[in-house]
Amino acid sequence: MCAAVPTLEVMDTSELDSLIDLSTKERERLVELRVVAKAQQRKVLRVNCDLDIKRVDRLQGWIAHCKKDKRRAW
Repeated sequence: MCAAVPTLEVMDTSELDSLIDLSTKERERLVELRVVAKAQQRKVLRVNCDLDIKRVDRLQGWIAHCKKDKRRAW
């Protein structure tokens, strides 16, 4: 296989559930940090939190999409 092509990692459903739990906790932490940043008027930290929250949301969307796939019958 070519080194430039990454190998596909197949995750089992329990691993995806665990990843959802971890990403949910991370999102909660970021939301709390964003509240503190907004209260302290720290614009850079607030914007970074906003971007990180968007990344976590995107990741959760991909996980939900993978779990809806009917081929994941195992």
